[in-house]
Amino acid sequence: MKTITFTSDSEKKLSLLVEVAREMGVKAKPMRELTDEEMGIPGPKISKEQLEDWLSKDDGESFELSEGFKIMKQDLASKLKKKNGHRN
Repeated sequence: MKTITFTSDSEKKLSLLVEVAREMGVKAKPMRELTDEEMGIPGPKISKEQLEDWLSKDDGESFELSEGFKIMKQDLASKLKKKNGHRN
């Protein structure tokens, strides 16, 4: 049986989901979603599961780590331009 991973930014909701799943006999584990601040550098280390979740695509495939960093750099550059009043 596979394990279901629940993610949420609400600790209470996450706890309840995992508890219900386990009561139903489903293997479940909680994984709290990271905030933008927590994903910042420097910051707390993220787990391998959180990194894999961040790199996952909707179709079940995953981005390569280098692709993920490229996308993140582009997004941060875009946010910085917006903050400084520049348009793309």
